[in-house]
Amino acid sequence: MTDILSKFSSIWAPELTDYIKERRQAGFKFETGAMFLLRLDEYLCTKQLNEKTFTREMAEETRHLRPGEALSSRYGRVCTQRKFWQRMVELGLTVCVPLKVSKRFPKFEPHIYTHEEIERYFGAVDTYDYGAAGRMSIALPVAFRLMYCLALRISEVLGLRKCDIDFEHGFITIRVSKNGKERRLPLSEELLDLLEQYADKTFYLLGENSFIFPGQKLGMSVTPGAISLYHREFLHIAGIPYVGEGKGPRIHDFRHTAAVYMAKQLIDSGLDMYAALPWLSQFLGHSSTQSTEYYLRLATELFPYLSEKMDRAVLEVLKGLEVPYEIE
Repeated sequence: MTDILSKFSSIWAPELTDYIKERRQAGFKFETGAMFLLRLDEYLCTKQLNEKTFTREMAEETRHLRPGEALSSRYGRVCTQRKFWQRMVELGLTVCVPLKVSKRFPKFEPHIYTHEEIERYFGAVDTYDYGAAGRMSIALPVAFRLMYCLALRISEVLGLRKCDIDFEHGFITIRVSKNGKERRLPLSEELLDLLEQYADKTFYLLGENSFIFPGQKLGMSVTPGAISLYHREFLHIAGIPYVGEGKGPRIHDFRHTAAVYMAKQLIDSGLDMYAALPWLSQFLGHSSTQSTEYYLRLATELFPYLSEKMDRAVLEVLKGLEVPYEIE
């Protein structure tokens, strides 16, 4: 795996990478923290700074909830970035430290799309009038199917580069992961064929390290915010009510939906859940099995007959599971 430190490129990159090394030398893995600081570095790149500054306006902007970001992720990101800027103040630099954000989160239940809703949604994706953004008519049907079929996070899909697609062996490599965990996922014949068709139309324009879903800015991918706007349009066309910002149905709920159906398929097949749990957790790129266990519990709640197929000991574990606000 390429070390994340090589990805920093803003004017603050030396300080950011030194801080990460400092935390690692102190005995912390600091994988998630490094990803949070990489988000800060990407933000700083957009500012095209000529000098090392961090103003009150920038501090306030970095506190905002990002498109598709959970409140708990925002809390962790802002806390990590605050500590970095506090360290810069300790070193004698004049910067503005962002204010704290609330640690209290409302309980959230993901929207699990029915098969009928999935069919209507992808019908909307495939037939939508993209107008002047014609390239999206080619990109989004592929991007959304990758999200759903492989239970990927939107950041993982938009972070895919040409070199991450192994057409010969039918795999893709996820390098831009929330937990910094690189993983290699198999592609079904249908998904591989779809990617090959997409590659025939677009890959000749791309370098090996180019994003396969390029944005309007040179060298950048499509932004999650742009995808979120299309998502609301697709929900409307598909007749799926949108409750509101942060309440869903969110794009991230495709990952929840796919994970629940994966769990159902494993239970239906008769696999021992204690044996299957590590595999499912690794496939989903979870930092621990707690989020994966949540999907098993949700599967049994949505499909009660599955409880008859599961070991009683497993059901007892799921029954006592304390669900975190954010399910990865």
